[in-house]
Amino acid sequence: MKPVKIAAWMLAMTMFLCTNCSVFATGGTFLDVAAGHWAYAAVERAFSDKAVEGSYYNPGTGERRFEPERDVTVAEFVAVLTRSFFPEELKTTQAGLAFPSTPWYDPYIRAGRDAGLFENAEQLADAPDKALIRYDMAVLLGNLFCRFSDTVPSQLDPALDPPKAEEIVADWSVIPEPYRDAVLLTVRSGLLQGVDEKGIFDGESTLTRAQMVTIYCRVADWLHSMGKPEAPTEPVSPDPADPIPVPVPIEPPVVTE
Repeated sequence: MKPVKIAAWMLAMTMFLCTNCSVFATGGTFLDVAAGHWAYAAVERAFSDKAVEGSYYNPGTGERRFEPERDVTVAEFVAVLTRSFFPEELKTTQAGLAFPSTPWYDPYIRAGRDAGLFENAEQLADAPDKALIRYDMAVLLGNLFCRFSDTVPSQLDPALDPPKAEEIVADWSVIPEPYRDAVLLTVRSGLLQGVDEKGIFDGESTLTRAQMVTIYCRVADWLHSMGKPEAPTEPVSPDPADPIPVPVPIEPPVVTE
């Protein structure tokens, strides 16, 4: 082999090895979620549970990215919930897929409808690409809560008088009426928390992907304590929270009807 070719080969190998080393330098699955990140444990758990797979994957280098600070859309959040907690509904909606042009989130939105996640919130199903705000998250989780409420203690009934409610949710007085029951129920049950030590709910703020997996873990623990639904045993495609961009999807696309 000529010296020039040897040098070029060595340079290529060095770049390849350095790239692969950087993938694992964080000590975890995702290049952009280091072990010191506040949501590291939640991200790793959500990945292990197959609730998320990341926003990018390169099979050649092993590089995965999660984008922890990116805002979550309605579709992404519903997809995590249906994939993790409503596998039968999701299996049913995926069974009839036929057209590759159908949006990736179609089976998850339909499964969410079947599971009752959009009860009194159909406008969310019609806006899957909308950035999720905390009020809407409370509605989705409140509906999930009610789906499994047959084993929930009666003291979690959200019907409280305003003074008691303000002791639980500091900004209760400014929460719009349509959201009040969902906010109070999810905060009292421990599924959601305020954004500060005062207990401010801040319902108009958006949700990041790092926050999403933290809440996923909280919901999973809550359901597990009551006999959590079995997670799907086979891969679900495309990834629920993460429609994978180039260079390659983690799983082959699923056609839809």
